[in-house]
Amino acid sequence: MSSRVMNFELPVTTSRRRSNPARIDDLLTAFSVTDTVESVCAAWLIATAMGETQFALVGAVFAHPIGKLVLFGYTWALAHHMLGGMRHLLWDTGRGLQIWQVNLLSWLTIVGSVALTLAIWAVVLLEGGL
Repeated sequence: MSSRVMNFELPVTTSRRRSNPARIDDLLTAFSVTDTVESVCAAWLIATAMGETQFALVGAVFAHPIGKLVLFGYTWALAHHMLGGMRHLLWDTGRGLQIWQVNLLSWLTIVGSVALTLAIWAVVLLEGGL
């Protein structure tokens, strides 16, 4: 492998110093929060309308380890989107716009969304959900 590939650094945010960096926000495009919440809710609502058998089937799908992984990913996407919105709200007030603050807030959004997701799932699992 070339040393150029070995020393690649994935920037967290865009800045004027980099022409076209990859951003964590691009990951959110793949996990559109709106589509995610709508699809999970639609699956449950449609299954409820179709009867107990279909509702039990959807429950079994989400109780399966792969279903739980999907729900975990959805939870992270929702938490990340919420914290990112709070970050943008802060920026709308004119605060936190220096590059070091932007980078710090971006990392805090990532770390905070992971921590929030783990906390939500800890509560769900300790309460006997799923």
